[in-house]
Amino acid sequence: MVIVVMFGMVMSINLISPFILQLGAHIMSLFPGNAHFVACQRVAGNARPAWKRSAAIGFFGYLAGFLVAAPLGSDALAMVLNEDPGMNVVFKDISTGVLLTLIFGFTLTTMSIILGQVSGIFEDKELIRSLDLMGVPRGFQFRSGALTIMGPVVGLSFFGFLFGGSIAALMFFSSVEQSDVDVLGRMLMAFGFLAIGWLVTLLAIVLVEPLRGYVLRTGGRKE
Repeated sequence: MVIVVMFGMVMSINLISPFILQLGAHIMSLFPGNAHFVACQRVAGNARPAWKRSAAIGFFGYLAGFLVAAPLGSDALAMVLNEDPGMNVVFKDISTGVLLTLIFGFTLTTMSIILGQVSGIFEDKELIRSLDLMGVPRGFQFRSGALTIMGPVVGLSFFGFLFGGSIAALMFFSSVEQSDVDVLGRMLMAFGFLAIGWLVTLLAIVLVEPLRGYVLRTGGRKE
C-alpha cells in the first residue's frame, strides 16, 4: 500500500507540474521584456520539455534545503549534534550523501542540457538562419533560449529548496533555542550549493552558444 501511495503521488506530480509551469509562464509573460515574453510563451505552449529538464533539479533544490540542518558551523544546533556521537555520525553521513548527490546530479543534468541544446540547435537550424536573415540579433536568441531553460529550473529548484529547508527547520530547530541557531547563515550556506548548481547549468547553456554561429556560417556558405 505504501508503494502504491508513493507511486500515485509521483505520477500526480508529473501530471500536475507541467500545468503549474504553464500557468506560471502565462503569469510571468505579463512582465515586460521581449526575450522574457518569448521564453514564457515557449514554456506555456509546451511545458512538458521544460518539466523534463527541470524536474531533477527541483529535487536537488529539495536536497539542498535539507543542508540547513547539517552539522556544520558553531551554533547551538551544531553543538547539540556534536554532543551525541551517534547523531553526529548519522547527520554527517547524510550531509555527505546530499553533497555527493548534488555534485553528480548537477553534473549529469548539465551534460543532459548540453546534449539537448546541441540537438535542438541542429534541428532548428533553418529557423535560426531565418531569424538571422530577418535581423533578429543573436543576443536576443540566446537570452530567450537561456530564459526558457533557466526560468523553470530556478523556479522549481527554489521552491524545492524552500520546501526542504522548511521541513528540516521544523524537524531539528525545535530541539534547541531558535535564538541560538544561526538561521540566516545556515540558509545562505545551503542556498550557496544550489546557486552553484544554477551557475553550472547556465555555463552549459553558454558553452553551446558557439554552435549557433557555426550553423549560421555553414548556412551562409551553402547559399
